[in-house]
Amino acid sequence: MRKKLTASFIAKLEVPEGKSSIKVFDAEVSGLGVRKMASGVATFIFEMRPKGSGRMKQIKIGRCTDLSVEQARSKARQYVIDFASPDYLKTEAFRGAIPSFAQAVVDYNQLSLSKVSSSYRYKTLGTIYRYLLPKLADIKVSDINRSIVADIVSPLMKEEKNATADMVWEAASNVLTWAVKFGYRDDNPLIRLKPDFKKVARDRYLTLDELRKVWGATGNLSDIHRSAVRLLILLPFRKTEFLHTQWQELEGGGLSIL
Repeated sequence: MRKKLTASFIAKLEVPEGKSSIKVFDAEVSGLGVRKMASGVATFIFEMRPKGSGRMKQIKIGRCTDLSVEQARSKARQYVIDFASPDYLKTEAFRGAIPSFAQAVVDYNQLSLSKVSSSYRYKTLGTIYRYLLPKLADIKVSDINRSIVADIVSPLMKEEKNATADMVWEAASNVLTWAVKFGYRDDNPLIRLKPDFKKVARDRYLTLDELRKVWGATGNLSDIHRSAVRLLILLPFRKTEFLHTQWQELEGGGLSIL
């Protein structure tokens, strides 16, 4: 069935009794349609046979609650152009080889993070798994842009968690840089312009008397933890950096933490 799709038409569209869904195609743009489920959920779809293919291909454009009819038509017109290209099937085959963000993180961890200090690796993976994967896991690494990542860090910035937002942005940027190096993207859009993360200067330091008290209080700790705390007082390391170091990071009598 072909009808001129409008918001009111889609809202009134009913699924025949006994059927789970119904599809209606637009009279204005070839291939554009709306699929409405018996539950009432309506989705814009595009359905056409790509050049060189013997089968119809369907693409989900988006929920009707998220897109206007004109926005859906605009996307469908671009799909018409793409499907008519003799290179479409080759391009799609290549896109099929592009990993999702979740898959890219696995490879990034194995091929890049394995070469840095365990503390940096631990911190980066923790940031990725907590803040990025819940939002980006299924998105192709080639489709991630500034606005998608900005949607993740903006709420953190509004909550005055600028240091965390900065780490999230950096972690996402690192994965995209990896993707560029391995040919899955042409560039990394996160390194050109970075949000203005507010950095709060530390203006409170422990006095020598306070350091003496901390040093003395460590006498109640185990040998390992007492040594760790006292070394942290003496050396310019962060707690997580120091506690997650490994023997192989000791070189020539020095400790190397990236």
